Amino acid sequence: MLRSVEQRRQGPVTSGDEDPRVTELRSAVARLRRRLAAHPGEFADRSIAEEELAALDAMAAGGTPRSRGCAAPCC
Repeated sequence: MLRSVEQRRQGPVTSGDEDPRVTELRSAVARLRRRLAAHPGEFADRSIAEEELAALDAMAAGGTPRSRGCAAPCC
């Protein structure tokens, strides 16, 4: 698995008690942010994409990913 420079500085990618969904969500958010930053053109929805990635990042920081609008702990 490839790791970013920031991940290498922080040490291990996951802790033993971290939910694997959180790990995958963090990885996906980082990957999408890199791809968005590397996109050469401007597009109208860039700010929306950045807001959604920020929301996903906050969800991952909370420790338990959930689908929007879903109250069930399994989603």
